[in-house]
Amino acid sequence: MSTENIIKSHIPPGGTSQAELQKRYHFEFLLRNLRQGFPERYISQDASQPWLIYWTLHGFSILGAGLDDLTKKRSIETLLALQHPDGGFSGGPGQAAHLLPTYAAVCAFAIVGRPGPGGGWDSIDR
Repeated sequence: MSTENIIKSHIPPGGTSQAELQKRYHFEFLLRNLRQGFPERYISQDASQPWLIYWTLHGFSILGAGLDDLTKKRSIETLLALQHPDGGFSGGPGQAAHLLPTYAAVCAFAIVGRPGPGGGWDSIDR
């Protein structure tokens, strides 16, 4: 269902009411992108992978949706794979690390990470 149809289908006839946020559709979109990967049209954002992960995880937070342990684990593993051997995080595999993706990765860890084995925090090369 297109965004336009979603909005139209939830406005009463002669409707002057405000549009209603369709949380379920947003949740399904975020979950699909996090689990299956982003659509091919996001290829131009390849150097922004930590940001895409952070924005997706933050979207769950805004919607008040909790994440299951498997989704958290996969997010942590994906982020750690972007950690550069010399420290910091890169935007994508094999890219140079710099401050922006490092900041995004740390923000994402603030949502899904925790101290201890497998929690992500202790694996960050400080």
